[in-house]
Amino acid sequence: MATPYERIRAAWQGPEHPWGIHRAAEAMAAEGVRRDDLDDALIQLLDEVRPEGADDDTQEIINSVSERMHGWCHRDYHIHFPEPGTTPTPVANGVPAATDRPVSPA
Repeated sequence: MATPYERIRAAWQGPEHPWGIHRAAEAMAAEGVRRDDLDDALIQLLDEVRPEGADDDTQEIINSVSERMHGWCHRDYHIHFPEPGTTPTPVANGVPAATDRPVSPA
């Protein structure tokens, strides 16, 4: 199984760039990956892109995932982690089964 860093890096380099890292972090949180492990993965990604000449906007994309994980944004966009001792949310195709974000009417 891929490490959190490998999954974050693959999402960053994937076709859904830049939003893929948000979805990857949401999926891993729902699967029960620890916040500290995701923080470490994001720091590793920052350490990788900075020497390549990443500008402030690029770094902000990565930092915004961390902001969502720690609740430093509107609560509708928080990435939620299961409480210790609880069962993680089921995930299908990398997408959590439920989200706290409001759904727009069709």
